[in-house]
Amino acid sequence: MSGEELLLLLLGSMVVFSIFFILIGIVAYILGAIGLMKLADQSGVNNGWLAFIPVANLWVVGETIRDRVMEPFNKHTGLWYLGATIALWLLEMIPYIGILFLLTQAVIVIYVCYQLFAKFSEKAVLLTILSVISLGLLWGFFLFAIRNNPIRKQEPAATIETTDQI
Repeated sequence: MSGEELLLLLLGSMVVFSIFFILIGIVAYILGAIGLMKLADQSGVNNGWLAFIPVANLWVVGETIRDRVMEPFNKHTGLWYLGATIALWLLEMIPYIGILFLLTQAVIVIYVCYQLFAKFSEKAVLLTILSVISLGLLWGFFLFAIRNNPIRKQEPAATIETTDQI
């Protein structure tokens, strides 16, 4: 096999590989949008169909987890999440310090992902970890898988009891 044939074989393999992952991404997006719309409907979110629209689906995610977010962010959570995401996307472009905003964005996404899974699944930690490891590719499949789960009761936050005795 000549060098030219090897190069064509490598290029062809890359094209097939790319098409395969693009198709997987499209399927994951559609299934995730269906799952998110159903979860939003269960949570009483109006306009759950926005889950199919890129960027607007951030609002749907935020509104779906509204009851699991601390104050003052639990009012208009969808707008907070959408606004923070867009602002951080822009701030990430700043040379040298953009990485700090990228890390902030990652922490927020992981938190939101966990809260969404915790609201509808007992395996929230596992689903969040697998979503992060897969760089979000499995997120859509997981949303579709839990779309018919009932809303789980939120566990109360841990409290620390103090006493005045020494």
